[in-house]
Amino acid sequence: MEPGDYAYWKKYTGDTDSKFIRAFNPRGAEKIQKRLSHHYIPDRTIEVCEIRHVAGADAAYDQDTIYAAVVVMRFPGLEIVVKKMYDT
Repeated sequence: MEPGDYAYWKKYTGDTDSKFIRAFNPRGAEKIQKRLSHHYIPDRTIEVCEIRHVAGADAAYDQDTIYAAVVVMRFPGLEIVVKKMYDT
């Protein structure tokens, strides 16, 4: 089970939906952050060879539309594992 797997997502977020990443909403994002926060270890350093996945996210808006994008990639090869884009 790795961070790019749905089983990982389900285990650490409690998400039982069949979709790997759902549309963003503030309540859902806060819930996910709270569930994942106990995994944060502030004093731990890791070796680059331990990193298996990297992710990036961005959000933007204009007059009436909000845009959000997330990408998860394998490391070090940077092959895309998950890519999702949303607008409202």
